[in-house]
Amino acid sequence: MAFPIFAPAIPPSPGTEIAPEVRVLAADFGDGYRQRAADGLNSVRDTFAFAWEALPAADADAIVAFLKARLGAEAFLYTPPGESAPRKFTCTKWARKRVRFSYHQITATFVEVFDL
Repeated sequence: MAFPIFAPAIPPSPGTEIAPEVRVLAADFGDGYRQRAADGLNSVRDTFAFAWEALPAADADAIVAFLKARLGAEAFLYTPPGESAPRKFTCTKWARKRVRFSYHQITATFVEVFDL
């Protein structure tokens, strides 16, 4: 299956927050002993909080149209700034705000996915 590629004309603004989500299986035993193991092959998933601060309306329209077309369920490829290889993401949360005249701000949360 070919995944759509998210390639905005303008990269996100500096200051992207990256929050890893780590899944761990744990079993508690007597005397305070606890055994832990990574939950699956991809037990660390990154969540990126991207922001585009001052986008022309046409660029903002293109980003929002791409995200809406995925319906929050379809994965897409995107290479975050500073990285050399694309990762697979979904996006179920974004917001758009007019900041001045015909310039807009977009914030979006991309969650890394590993499914095929």
